[in-house]
Amino acid sequence: MRRSLPVLAMLGLLVGCTSTEYADGWSHIGFGEASPRADMPLAPVLFSVDEAPGNQGLLYTAMVEAEVANQYATYALAHRDDAERVRGSVGEILYALDPAIAPDWAAKETGIVPMWAGRGFGLMRALDDMRDEIADAGGPFAQSELTPTILECLDNTKRRAEQLATLGRDILDGETEPSETSLEQILLLAKALNEGAEVEAAAGCGLARAKVYLDRVVPQNAAV
Repeated sequence: MRRSLPVLAMLGLLVGCTSTEYADGWSHIGFGEASPRADMPLAPVLFSVDEAPGNQGLLYTAMVEAEVANQYATYALAHRDDAERVRGSVGEILYALDPAIAPDWAAKETGIVPMWAGRGFGLMRALDDMRDEIADAGGPFAQSELTPTILECLDNTKRRAEQLATLGRDILDGETEPSETSLEQILLLAKALNEGAEVEAAAGCGLARAKVYLDRVVPQNAAV
């Protein structure tokens, strides 16, 4: 049976990773129809959407799910000699990417089904929904020279998430040995979801850079 991270770390993840490098200070929980931000361009991306956990924005939700994947990729590599922990960590990564591809863990001996660290929305769903919102956006955003770069950052992240999902499923299915090399590759991909890859120009950008560009096009105080 898989094991979880220490209790305090788990609590931090379950409340939305608001202390992480990427999430702190811009969660914008609970913006309703009366909020002045509700009618802003790309409000579902930057501020709030009903379907997301806590009614938070799609970008925030995506970055939290990405950080969950990164933390469990780090955990898997650190405990690479413990097959049970590795499998549990890989399962958490898959759930953060897309709950539909996560393993169906059996209940514990107590009859309690283990809780997931991810938020249940999924990084890949958040990325797809963001792309849809951007495609429908008009006004200054549609005309901005930064828009193609933002889309490229999202596409980079989606590609890495898909590669990460394939590696994770192969490990759980026994098609790939959870060696130090394969776990290092998983960590490299997971880290790049938010941080991007260490290459020049937009080709390496991830969600953190997408947020920087989005904030330039749609300042958070534009409708206040």
